[in-house]
Amino acid sequence: MLIRQKKDKTLQPVLRFLNSAWYWDKKANRLSNDIKRLRSQAEKTTTSYSLTPPSSSFENRRQAVMDAMIEKQREYEAARRECEKRLQEIRFFIGLLDSYVERTVCEYRYLSYYGWLEIGIELNYSLSALDKINDRALKNLLKINNEIIEKSGKGFF
Repeated sequence: MLIRQKKDKTLQPVLRFLNSAWYWDKKANRLSNDIKRLRSQAEKTTTSYSLTPPSSSFENRRQAVMDAMIEKQREYEAARRECEKRLQEIRFFIGLLDSYVERTVCEYRYLSYYGWLEIGIELNYSLSALDKINDRALKNLLKINNEIIEKSGKGFF
């Protein structure tokens, strides 16, 4: 890792919250793929046209499979919505930063998952400058979260 490890323990909750965006994004994508797979399976279980009527036991089994798939799809969609909600919270939280540069660095790092070197090349900053910008952004986000806790009693993390 090119950027030094953060020594300040007070910034760890902010880092954990921001780094959780990757987890929620990957989980939302996985659930979306699972929903597509379930829909594909549902299409395959529909009866094809035949002159002979299907047996009632076949219909019961097919209906049970369809009901299970529909229930699983509902669960996946609810979980995916929760993931999207969490990602939206992180986007909003980063958007509270006053500094355009801090906000941009945080968006690249924690929402677009760029490496420090990629961010440095994209924004034309040295790694040491990025380290200072990121450190300042994390401290500002911690301060913002503490102010929100003071006013409403509940923060982002």
